[in-house]
Amino acid sequence: MLDKIGYLIVITLVSYVLKQLFSETPNFVKYKSKFLIFYLWASITAVVLLPFFVFNSKNVKNSLYGSQIVKHVTKVIEIKWHLRNGRVLAEDRGAVVVSNHQSSLTYLTKIWLFPEGTRNKDFTKLLPFKKGAFNIAVAAQVPIIPVVFSPYYFINRNKYIFNKGHVIIQCLEPVPTQGLTMEDVPDLIERVRNIMDAVYKELSKEVLSALPPNYPLATVDD
Repeated sequence: MLDKIGYLIVITLVSYVLKQLFSETPNFVKYKSKFLIFYLWASITAVVLLPFFVFNSKNVKNSLYGSQIVKHVTKVIEIKWHLRNGRVLAEDRGAVVVSNHQSSLTYLTKIWLFPEGTRNKDFTKLLPFKKGAFNIAVAAQVPIIPVVFSPYYFINRNKYIFNKGHVIIQCLEPVPTQGLTMEDVPDLIERVRNIMDAVYKELSKEVLSALPPNYPLATVDD
């Protein structure tokens, strides 16, 4: 009797999950499943490549190998990425990359830091920048490479929406730090943030202008 009840519960749960996954209406199951796929894919990749990384620990391209595998998950969760001016990131030199941070979907290369300090839920503007990334760049005397991601308009956490999406990644020209000291960090932060904020607003207009007027965009007040 208990076995039959257990089977019935399992069948009911599986039926419910499948119904939610294939539903055209946004729901909690569909929303979380896309993130789950992303996390599982990244975790499995890390576990499989871990022995290779351990025995090849001095190779600075380790993260590149991992990202080449992880990036294919975006086809499954239906996100298209468009990289602009990528040659800046491809240059074989030390640098500190700073970018805006909206979600765990943002992937890594080089030393990549998010100066906003937390995920920005307000995609109309950038949050104030913290000093850490800039202190590192000045201390090492390496350039800062600003990278701006267009808004993740296709994600609405409060309404459990995770639609197909298109992200533009704009790599800006490196900002040199050669000769700068820690006293120059506040001005450096303001200069980099102003550049990134202007580009972010341009990218926002570009991607949002193509959406229908009734598109369910997330807002801070949601």
